[in-house]
Amino acid sequence: VAEQLGKPYRWFYSLPLDDRKTYETMTGMRLNGVFQFEGSALQNIVRDMGVNDFNDVVAITSLARPGALMSGGAAKYVRYSTGADVPEYYSDAHRKITGDTYGIIVYQEQVMFIAKDIGGMGWEDVSDLRRAVSKSMGEEYMAKFKDKFVNGAIDNGYSPDIAEKLWGEIVTSGSYSFNKSHAVAYGYVSYWTAYCKTHFPSEFAVACLDNAAD
Repeated sequence: VAEQLGKPYRWFYSLPLDDRKTYETMTGMRLNGVFQFEGSALQNIVRDMGVNDFNDVVAITSLARPGALMSGGAAKYVRYSTGADVPEYYSDAHRKITGDTYGIIVYQEQVMFIAKDIGGMGWEDVSDLRRAVSKSMGEEYMAKFKDKFVNGAIDNGYSPDIAEKLWGEIVTSGSYSFNKSHAVAYGYVSYWTAYCKTHFPSEFAVACLDNAAD
């Protein structure tokens, strides 16, 4: 698209991230050719909640993952973002870490800060836990961190029930999560393609056809 418009590639970086028409295109399910958003899992989430801002683009990219889908985190995000339900925060620290995602663990960085700031785990253990999350090693492998986290959270004033609940959220949502920088980088490309589809539909259509396999 940039080539057809006579723009340098870095032109994409100057595009405003608050373009309302672009989000209307995405909310209207005009997603053919929009990077990542041609998948059924992402489209189901968009259909249920719409796309209101760039934070939603990034979050939806991560919510359409096995952890968030299987744990119910994606469904909760939809309810909270549409005002159908009210998010639950367990403490000021939990709100600070997960406020942008309505109390739901969506990114690996949130796992790390919950483990450190709520579970009282040291950076070495936090790093090992992040590695387990990034490689989707599963509940059996991650179980070795459970006692440290639960006991640390209790020491930091959380009830045993809340500590167990938070650990469960780390295992179910966190164990399949993206790191946020990855999601943001992909989100930019998704937004750029939606922006071009919105404002330069002819050039976008040609670019899609030029890159079609058949």
